[in-house]
Amino acid sequence: MRIGVILVFLALSGCALLDKAGHPRKVSNLSSAGVIEHFKLEGRVSVKSEEQQSSGGLRWERSGAGETLLLTTPLGQGVAEIRRDNGVLVLTDAEGRRQEADDVDVLVRKTMGAPIPLGGLVYWLSARPRPGVAHVAYLDATGRVTRLEQEGWRIDYDRYQERGPVWLPARLFASRREGVEFRLIVDKWETP
Repeated sequence: MRIGVILVFLALSGCALLDKAGHPRKVSNLSSAGVIEHFKLEGRVSVKSEEQQSSGGLRWERSGAGETLLLTTPLGQGVAEIRRDNGVLVLTDAEGRRQEADDVDVLVRKTMGAPIPLGGLVYWLSARPRPGVAHVAYLDATGRVTRLEQEGWRIDYDRYQERGPVWLPARLFASRREGVEFRLIVDKWETP
């Protein structure tokens, strides 16, 4: 269950110019505006820590008051699911055990025993910082985030997909000093 839960935690502006040396511009006041609130996402994740390494699939659907994250093995078998319905979060593992919480970060802390900010992942998937939390972002010449540092995480973005009028991350790599790393490759974004 621990790997499944870790995978769940995968399962989240302005003009940018290169500085005089040609490096991405560093900013600490990037707006959280532009976060994609309603979407369907399919992708692949891998998680690595000092103790273990695993990979699998991720399906995430988010709209209104509801949200479902499903983690699967590389062969498509369900590992864990998190559902949010009107503010109540329920994590169900592959054996059918359920845990509930009102706050996703509380659920993560209770399940993992560590404060992993799953609540920030929806922002990070949109290449935006979690609101109200200090951050540093690096922007390329087109204004896209190439790196975001927040809450002890370093998130690098090296590929984007065009979705209508916006560009959304297609691949990100996140790491912490404690040796925890995860990669997310988005195979399919669906946005309204």
